[in-house]
Amino acid sequence: MTKTTKMPETQNADALREILYELILDVAPDLTRDDLAPDVDLRYDLGLDSIDSLNIANGIAERIGLEIPEIDRTSLRNVQALLDYILEHPVATT
Repeated sequence: MTKTTKMPETQNADALREILYELILDVAPDLTRDDLAPDVDLRYDLGLDSIDSLNIANGIAERIGLEIPEIDRTSLRNVQALLDYILEHPVATT
């Protein structure tokens, strides 16, 4: 049986942020970690497109276990928004 649980607030946000950095840098290898300030707009400031966003969302699903619906992806424009979303939404557990 699959249950959903909210990502615990005690989850290490720094570790999640590192995972997000890795996923973004995998999708956009021309970027560096210095490019990825928490509030930098991934689309307008860094040039990522909807396919990049989908690939990042797929990476989050694989690494963290959280599916991000397409309707939500459009509002997740920076690393901080992605991190907040992960911490606030249920994750499937078995």
